[in-house]
Amino acid sequence: KEKTQMKRILPFLLLIISFLNLKAQSDTCNIVNGVLSTYPVFPNQNAGVTIYFDATKGNGALKDYTGDIYAHTGVITDKSPNDDYWLYVVSSWGENLPKTKFTRISNNLYKLEIPNIREYYGVHDDEKILDIVMVIRSGEKVNGDYIVARNEDGSDLRVHLYDSVLNVKIISPIENQIYATGDTVKICAFSLMAESMNISLNGSILAGTTSDSIQYNYVVPDNVNGVFQILAKAYQSTDSVADTINFTVLPPEDTLPLPEGVHNGVNIIDEHTVTFVLEDPPAKKKFALLIGDFNNWSMDPKYLMHRTPDGQHFWLTVTNLEPNVEYGYQFLIDGQLRLADPYAHKILDPWNDKYIPSQVYPNPKPYPVGKTYGIVSVFKTNPPIYKWQDTNFVAPNYKKLVVYELLIRDFVKSHWIVDVEKKLDYLQQLGINAIELMPFNEFEGNISWGYNPDFYFAVDKYYGTAEEFKHFIDEAHKRGMAVIMDIVFNHAFYLCPLVQMYWDNQNNRTSDDNPWFNPTPRHPFSPGYDFNHDSPYTKEFVKDALKYWLTEFKIDGFRFDLSKGFTQRYSTDVASWSAYDQDRINILTDYANFIKSINPKAYVILEHFAVDQEEQVLAKNGMLLWNNSTYAFQQAIMGWLNGSDFSRIFYQQHGFTQPRALSYMESHDEERLIYKAITWGNSYGDYDVKDIKTAINREKMMASLFFSAPGPKMIWQFGELGYGYSINTCEDGSIDESCRTSPKPIRWDYYSDPTRKALYDYYSKLIHWKTTDNIFDNASYSYQLTGAVKQIKITSTKKNAFIFGNFSVSPITYNLAFQHAGYWFDWATDSTYYITQTSKVFQLEPGEYHFFTDYYIDERPDSLRAKQGNVKVFPNPATRYILIDNPNMQEISLFDVTGTRIKTLKPQTTPQLI
Repeated sequence: KEKTQMKRILPFLLLIISFLNLKAQSDTCNIVNGVLSTYPVFPNQNAGVTIYFDATKGNGALKDYTGDIYAHTGVITDKSPNDDYWLYVVSSWGENLPKTKFTRISNNLYKLEIPNIREYYGVHDDEKILDIVMVIRSGEKVNGDYIVARNEDGSDLRVHLYDSVLNVKIISPIENQIYATGDTVKICAFSLMAESMNISLNGSILAGTTSDSIQYNYVVPDNVNGVFQILAKAYQSTDSVADTINFTVLPPEDTLPLPEGVHNGVNIIDEHTVTFVLEDPPAKKKFALLIGDFNNWSMDPKYLMHRTPDGQHFWLTVTNLEPNVEYGYQFLIDGQLRLADPYAHKILDPWNDKYIPSQVYPNPKPYPVGKTYGIVSVFKTNPPIYKWQDTNFVAPNYKKLVVYELLIRDFVKSHWIVDVEKKLDYLQQLGINAIELMPFNEFEGNISWGYNPDFYFAVDKYYGTAEEFKHFIDEAHKRGMAVIMDIVFNHAFYLCPLVQMYWDNQNNRTSDDNPWFNPTPRHPFSPGYDFNHDSPYTKEFVKDALKYWLTEFKIDGFRFDLSKGFTQRYSTDVASWSAYDQDRINILTDYANFIKSINPKAYVILEHFAVDQEEQVLAKNGMLLWNNSTYAFQQAIMGWLNGSDFSRIFYQQHGFTQPRALSYMESHDEERLIYKAITWGNSYGDYDVKDIKTAINREKMMASLFFSAPGPKMIWQFGELGYGYSINTCEDGSIDESCRTSPKPIRWDYYSDPTRKALYDYYSKLIHWKTTDNIFDNASYSYQLTGAVKQIKITSTKKNAFIFGNFSVSPITYNLAFQHAGYWFDWATDSTYYITQTSKVFQLEPGEYHFFTDYYIDERPDSLRAKQGNVKVFPNPATRYILIDNPNMQEISLFDVTGTRIKTLKPQTTPQLI
């Protein structure tokens, strides 16, 4: 019985002794100082350890979090393939195990007790454990994700394990801590297996001891600043070991007004001088220190930035810079937050840049490994000045606009803008007069659609250099093509400096006092952090970015992604979000007017999808509205008539007074037409829409009507070749919604396929007609786009067109009324019809369509057009009609194959019946 009682008492005695040891050490040194601290200070792989977690340190993600927290943890051993490869991971991500739960000691202070390290992780006896590694997360998701504590630089938390040999370790202060004059620097160091130890400051010994710990309180004198080094040294016989820590003392902050004419970001004064400006509208940050290549990334007090009298800006002028040198830099805010410049024109990404091929971005500036962490901004005092070759480009009138939307990554295998440039002749031959590039400013990761932006003034290096983008735009302009930039101002992602600068750790979102973002989205669909467009600081930032691309890159316009999100009216459902919103109209009109003040011809295109009443006002104010008719076109091509009414391609259906509905059959966001047709197409008898030739023919029929409607049009890349893969195609060829934004097969070989090439040629014919023919000027339209036989009539004083087709999967007899009797040319069949009466009955086979005009549309390439002194005949041989082109001859005789003259004609620019 006495033995049993002793067994029960012993653990309590051990606990008391451990507490007394901890307290005794705390009397001289507080072992809990960093983000992770341990007792014992030098834990051994074959013993236990208590790990203390200070939630205010490191990235501070769990600061003030009130819920339970858990370690996601493993170890690094001598059998790990590298220093970051975890082994023996205790739990799955998101799994809350009692053994990984931290115990709360006080507000923001926790502990995790591991009785025996080897047994806790289950490490084999023949394996040496080098480090415990972990991240610490919230027990529950907050705003859709776990809150995860890491080191300040984003790396995993780590506890080093020690052998029983001579060692020394400085516990306090932590590396690069910042102090001011009059502050007390608490210096604390521990030793293992030492006979004596001492600590010194900048080479002067402060204290020594024969104990295993030492503490010294250093009070920073007045008028002292700079970088200081603490050295702790431990001795055993003739052996010694040392540990060092640096800290910085800053001078008092000075207040100076901004120099005249400077703006946010980098201001190049001359080849050797730059003024940096960082905006802090709430004026709540204590100080900002400029760090970079120019001061070897040190916390040099000479680079403490001035503050403006209103507190809203930090600024500093740096001199003695070298031209032709790229400098990396960051703003160190309040000694904790390292931010790249939100106005940076180039950044270094330590996580993703290494995967960019050297061909796409050659000789990149190396990341300053070991000197800083996070995104680094880059500048050069004499950046290259692009010499524009086409200085007189005039963007096409919006009424004749045909936009080609493309994603660089899925358009060319190299994901290089230079290779996209090599396809400009292909696009010019197709006839398009505008290219809309999906977002190419810096976004998170590399493999993306670009709708997760972080930096709004920098080209994403995964696509090439800024100079290459300018050259691409220049070459497009030479070919008469405008370049439209898809840009995302509804939201930004976490790595955006404006997001990080004011962040709420506890709620895992932007803070209430963030001057650019709402803490929670104001509408039900916001994939990132929601911009507050009522804020004058957001307006300033957006306008600065728009001006940059308009002037520096000669961008011809913008497509605003998710523009309906530019609202401060709170809504939880799409219907109320889409309701008329005057404030949103004011915001967008203000941006549009700003763009037009720089380039009156620039396009402002909105992905809006609000009620017609609101879009009518926006259209009246000069904007183009994305007009999604994809579902109806999908139903039509598949041969399912229910829901196949695509009459909304007519702007009048929206109540617009001008053709400002930018219609499309496909976009990056919609399922592909041909995939829908060959997967779910209807059939009747021998007619099967799933057959690729049938599906392609139906797309020709659909395109005939699509391009005949008034106003601007857009096609999605490879739609002109009948792209046959689902939007949800995965890289392994399977189909899953999770693969929506994954890379897709790039099928330039389609161009060599006769069936698909015929679709391209037909698109080209339609687009050239759309962009060059004057039939659309002052024309009237009638249309019937419901039911099986869909038709459009274009009527003008001199020209008429009548396009119709059978969208059912069975034959139909249909009475069609032409505008007048007489000769009509049919593009679809390359035939000539003489209509004796305006009303004509057609027996239409499934998928049969006709494209009638009462005038000849000259499709000849330049090689078939007559020049001085020669004759061109088209077509040759001819059957029903012939076009004879000669600038000089008065009369031309026609002979049949036997040599008999059958007719004498006068040259004219329109075809004549034989």
